[in-house]
Amino acid sequence: MESNVTIDWQFVWSVVGSAGVGSAVTFGLFKYFAKSWMDNKFAERLASFKHNQDVEIQRLRVEIDSALNGAIRVQEKEFDVLTDAWGNLEEAVGWLGGLITPIQSYVDLNRMTDDELEEFLEQTELTNTQKEKIRHAKDKVRLYIDEIHWHRVHRVKKKISEYNILVARLGIFFPDEIHGKLTTMGSQLREHLSGYEVAVESKEHKMRGDVWRKFESETQPLLKEIEALIRSRLRSYGTLSENRD
Repeated sequence: MESNVTIDWQFVWSVVGSAGVGSAVTFGLFKYFAKSWMDNKFAERLASFKHNQDVEIQRLRVEIDSALNGAIRVQEKEFDVLTDAWGNLEEAVGWLGGLITPIQSYVDLNRMTDDELEEFLEQTELTNTQKEKIRHAKDKVRLYIDEIHWHRVHRVKKKISEYNILVARLGIFFPDEIHGKLTTMGSQLREHLSGYEVAVESKEHKMRGDVWRKFESETQPLLKEIEALIRSRLRSYGTLSENRD
């Protein structure tokens, strides 16, 4: 903001000289006009400073808001992919554990009536040919276990594959520590399933037991670590939201 007050110093000095006034009066006039000039200049500088300061504050506010909004969007995406990853992981671990555990339980098909057997078979993923074989089998339970086994293996393979694909595709949104543990978990799940398949095909009961013990000693603890990390991370989003509000 520019001041429109100006001092014509030539005019002042001409007035002083023509009036023949003394040095004291001359000094007084000089002091008065100099003070007015300095006050005007200071007001101009102060107004300019305040204006520039306001502009800078506004610029910083826009930059901070943009950065914060960007961080919020990234964290919202991270929240979504972490919950998806955890859901897929729980399913993969659950299905794998159910497949390889030494303790297996099956319904007694041999004691079922024909209607009960039909109702049960319709709820399974067995093929029509497999169902027909079971209907006429002497030991229906034994045949059912053999026939359903590879369907269960295929399901577990699918769950593990879906989990690993998600981690690979969306890994860029995961914090480094969580991403590393999720990747390690994917490798462990594949390893356990592969070892189980080899043990079943070769009928190595000891190998099957080793696979299960490794699953319990490595994968279950890692699952708890991942759960704790994800839980802590998700809670931090609520804290950020509260601080921003």
